[in-house]
Amino acid sequence: MTHQYLIEIGLEDMPAHVVTPSLQQFHDKTVAFLKENHLDHGAIDQYATPRRLALLIHDLADKQADVEEDVKGPAKKI
Repeated sequence: MTHQYLIEIGLEDMPAHVVTPSLQQFHDKTVAFLKENHLDHGAIDQYATPRRLALLIHDLADKQADVEEDVKGPAKKI
């Protein structure tokens, strides 16, 4: 099952030249977080004003994908 998820950050007034780079960094960090935590998602809409940054994530998975890890270490007997 997938959901829509809205992340919104309220801010003090930002200068106009800072809004676009801030929104891009917010988007990039969010995508990296979702990938690192194995959360599948669809398109991400971006919204910004001088006082607000928001991302609307479409088709966000409701749980992480299963992951298998091989861990090497000492034998269980020790």
